[in-house]
Amino acid sequence: MTDMEGMMPQLTLNADAAKVETPTLTLGAEPAAPAGPIKVAALSSGYIDAYPDMWKEVCEAFTAETGIEVTLTLEKNLEDVIGPSMQGGDYPDVVLLATGREKGLTEQFIKDKLITDITDVLSMNIPGESATVSSKLIPGFVGTNATNPYGDGKTYLAPMFYSPCGLFYNAGLFQEKGWEVPSNLAELEALCAQIRAEGLIPGVVGTMLTGGPFSAVFNLAKTSWLTTPEGIGWERDFLSGAASAEGRWEGTMELVQRYIDMGMFTADPEDRINVELIGDYLGGRKAVFCTAVQPVSYTVIPDTGDELGMMPYIGEDGSKNVYMYSPFCYFGISRRLTEPGNEKKLENAVRILNLLFSPEGQAAFITEQTPCVISVLDSAALPEDALISDARRALREGRAFPMTYAGWENVLADMGQAYKEWFRGESGVDGARCIARMDALQQSFLSHSEEIYFCE
Repeated sequence: MTDMEGMMPQLTLNADAAKVETPTLTLGAEPAAPAGPIKVAALSSGYIDAYPDMWKEVCEAFTAETGIEVTLTLEKNLEDVIGPSMQGGDYPDVVLLATGREKGLTEQFIKDKLITDITDVLSMNIPGESATVSSKLIPGFVGTNATNPYGDGKTYLAPMFYSPCGLFYNAGLFQEKGWEVPSNLAELEALCAQIRAEGLIPGVVGTMLTGGPFSAVFNLAKTSWLTTPEGIGWERDFLSGAASAEGRWEGTMELVQRYIDMGMFTADPEDRINVELIGDYLGGRKAVFCTAVQPVSYTVIPDTGDELGMMPYIGEDGSKNVYMYSPFCYFGISRRLTEPGNEKKLENAVRILNLLFSPEGQAAFITEQTPCVISVLDSAALPEDALISDARRALREGRAFPMTYAGWENVLADMGQAYKEWFRGESGVDGARCIARMDALQQSFLSHSEEIYFCE
């Protein structure tokens, strides 16, 4: 891509950016001498299909600037590729991982304590600037259950960038029909009545993975109580077995039922991936809205020319319409680099992370092929008419919240299955039965010592 080709040679490192004072991540004032290739293992996301040379160009630019060779492993089935070598004691130095995948590679790294403390990366200067990494980050970047999985106040995983989540809609159809984006539940219900009168489905929800229905329900809870101090306390207590869903979730389930009744949560009978779902229902003008937790790689629906729009989850009175966001992937450094003899390699691995959190490093991953991506840098530019511009404003204004995942891994899939059956009108499932299922699943998990990870 031409924009990338013009930008990549400008990736630079600042010698002063490598100064830290802790014994774990101590770097010298001068660029480190190469200590053998740095092995980077990265998950190949859907964006790689649109821009296959993304990682290759980043690694080549880093080597050109530092003299440090990078050995890149980039695979969609990363677990299967690096798993055998890890069993033999050969670990990557830098990893880019996603949470919630079926084989739980990230969770395995955390459980086996294979990643090291990278807190001091945040106090390093951004290459070419006097500002530190932490001073440039969007608030809430660290200090989460995902970045601090051990609860010790230290950072072990750092998000690569954020993916916002809201309600996708066919903006071209909105313009053609003269519809206004609703701002409260009454307006949404009135609009859905108009949509049904046109012979269309108001909205579909992705159900290929049961994390889709799980997120849809929890995201609506965040339009009211789940993001308040009371809600945060309930979540902590529920996960520890000290609270129940019964007596707390009834209001949210009533809101979900209203979404079902107005036609917003129509389940796809074929359980297709989000790209196919949006292309068929929104692109084919069969439905107007789509609730999906995965990002898309386009702003114009393929084969139709209709613009895609994104709006927040609508609460009852419109006073708290919210977006969700989730880190797309996490960076981590192998704990083995802290062992004696690996000082130079650790130094080089830290330099890679430092560069990736610079404006130029972030720009390498955020292009027109990634329209649903928000940089972790608060200063990153975003066009006012961008698909995610309102989601970015919401993040700055406190109207966007982390997607629920951490802590729920062991029950998420089965709770989502119950919600999916509810959306489909199967097995007599309703809000009350979903609440009972939530309590039963969590109590069942807490009564067993084994730990099982499900995918979202």
